Amino acid sequence: MFIEKLSKEQQSVLLDWAYKVIEADGVLDEEELNMFDHVRAQCAPDVTRQSVGLTDLHTVLTESTDKRHFLLELIGFCFADGVYHESEKKLIREVSTVLEVSTDNVEFMEQWVEEQMGMISQIQTFIGA
Repeated sequence: MFIEKLSKEQQSVLLDWAYKVIEADGVLDEEELNMFDHVRAQCAPDVTRQSVGLTDLHTVLTESTDKRHFLLELIGFCFADGVYHESEKKLIREVSTVLEVSTDNVEFMEQWVEEQMGMISQIQTFIGA
């Protein structure tokens, strides 16, 4: 959704954290893995996963807009399999706390992403995909 808005370093960190989100519920779902491949394909060609710890995320994501783009992408992974698991929600809350993004803003992003995923599902059904 907003990958192109992130720097190469931020994209690298996103790939690592996206995989953490995918693993959070203990199940590597096909839809989540497909979404990971799709997001990786949208990143700059030389971007690879870069591990940055939770407490250091703020050093890579310094601007408010970058933090929101990052969280929107992560939340998208949470909904990729159609179920927003509590373990995924907990991880999003931890990331948003470290990035100092308010609960109200996170809840707005969660609702927005859920609506977007629902609309994608509707159009895929309509098209017959």
